[in-house]
Amino acid sequence: MGFFSKPEIRQFNYTPRYWDPRKEEMEQRRARIRKQLQEERERAAQKDDVDDMDFVPRSSAKTDDCESNTPHRTTLQHGFLREQRGKSGVSDENKFTKVVLISAAVLVVYLILKFFGI
Repeated sequence: MGFFSKPEIRQFNYTPRYWDPRKEEMEQRRARIRKQLQEERERAAQKDDVDDMDFVPRSSAKTDDCESNTPHRTTLQHGFLREQRGKSGVSDENKFTKVVLISAAVLVVYLILKFFGI
């Protein structure tokens, strides 16, 4: 009705080219078995919970100790240090080593050229 025509909506028509009924049945059977195994594990866990009623948990004062949190802290520290190094991931020590090696190579080439008079 207007000056510009609207494009038609394209529809997706997909027809599967191959269907394996045995594979589908096998996947359904595996899903059913996984569900049964999960239910059995949950029942076993509930039985263990009932059997372990005499278990005494740690007090909250011990869980606040630094030793229990060290793996998380070190992971955070390493991530922070990695971020500070930059995206290249090269530390300052490696940069210094590279500068020294390149300087030594340039010096060796200079001395060789000076010695042979080139």
